[in-house]
Amino acid sequence: MSLPTGRYFIRSVAQRPGNRVGRFVTEDRSLLPKRIVNAADDDVPHPWVVEKQGTDYTFSNNGARVGVSDGKLFAFLVDEPNQLWRVEPVDGEAFRIVNAAEETSGWVLDEGDKAQKLGESDRAKELWVFSPAQ
Repeated sequence: MSLPTGRYFIRSVAQRPGNRVGRFVTEDRSLLPKRIVNAADDDVPHPWVVEKQGTDYTFSNNGARVGVSDGKLFAFLVDEPNQLWRVEPVDGEAFRIVNAAEETSGWVLDEGDKAQKLGESDRAKELWVFSPAQ
């Protein structure tokens, strides 16, 4: 099953109910990249824009394209990354989000400051659910 282009809220299978990932509701006013966080629904109110590009995808949150810096996800306000992601269906409605250029890295629910490669964490932390935004 392929994920269609659209606006979604994204949460990890391992997250507590009522949480999802995205840009935090309050951020500094600099043009520095903004961290993608795991927070309560009200604290990450902006849906993701997921765009299919051939077999891969781009992800934007609150108007900024998302890429990787130091093993963490950030929304880049300037100098947007040319980051492509592969979205792989897994068990039912869950997906893995993998770096299209380097298939050993992808989205893993944050476990502190340690960046992890896929397969090094609890599998549920590598699985993501996309809920269409209204």
